[in-house]
Amino acid sequence: MDFTPVPEYLYTRSVQRCIALILKSYAIAIKPDKEGLKMIRKTIDETVHNARGGEGSVVFSHILTKEELMGHANVYAKVTVNPHSSIGYHQHVGNTEPYYILSGKGIFTDSDGTRSEVGPGDVCVIKVGESHGLENNTDEDLVMMALIINEG
Repeated sequence: MDFTPVPEYLYTRSVQRCIALILKSYAIAIKPDKEGLKMIRKTIDETVHNARGGEGSVVFSHILTKEELMGHANVYAKVTVNPHSSIGYHQHVGNTEPYYILSGKGIFTDSDGTRSEVGPGDVCVIKVGESHGLENNTDEDLVMMALIINEG
């Protein structure tokens, strides 16, 4: 199988915008509720089987809830793609998704069908209207940070 390195265009200015949004959302989204201010808590884990039509299972460790993201984003999570599992090829309509690979290796498929090997330190940016998929065809977890930001 022939793989190309992650294209340069995936490292864009939108990554800086995403990081700023994460920090801004986190700083202002955690508001007092009935039990008071929750500044320290555990992530909310959700296991998804056949994510977006993919194989196996993926664990989303949600860092902020949809409500805490205040309409700016849908997901901010640490995502674990289990060994021999995948997130199926899908299109982003009305949102964009950057993710940052923390550990493990995988195969990223972009909008034009190009398949690239990705690993720790790689940033993949899926813009509004683009499609992508991610496969972990190894015996180790692929762990990444994902943020799905609403358009606008």
